[in-house]
Amino acid sequence: MIISDEKILTIITESLIEEKLIGELKKIGITGYTVEDVRGEGKKGFRGSDWDQTSNVRIQIVCDEELAIKISEYLRKNYFEKYAMFFKKTNVCNYASIFSLRNIFWNSLLVLFFQLPL
Repeated sequence: MIISDEKILTIITESLIEEKLIGELKKIGITGYTVEDVRGEGKKGFRGSDWDQTSNVRIQIVCDEELAIKISEYLRKNYFEKYAMFFKKTNVCNYASIFSLRNIFWNSLLVLFFQLPL
């Protein structure tokens, strides 16, 4: 599997700061994001996905390492002390490589079981 230089940033936080946070992240340099309503339990107790002030959202952003560092530092400085927030940075997998591996696997099975040429 090939790993690209891009990162996926996952932020889980209180829904009441969603609009403000996204506006600030756009000023830092993000060009796109995905938001989902989520629920779970952690240090702050159970948090639902209802449409009220106790609900949580998951924001995911794909960006380069430089922007990921800027966002991480900004969140630590401006949000971690004031709000319930989880932040994780992961590498983006090259999905084309995953699909290629899958095709090689299935083609190999065809050859094994049906004696078909590749």
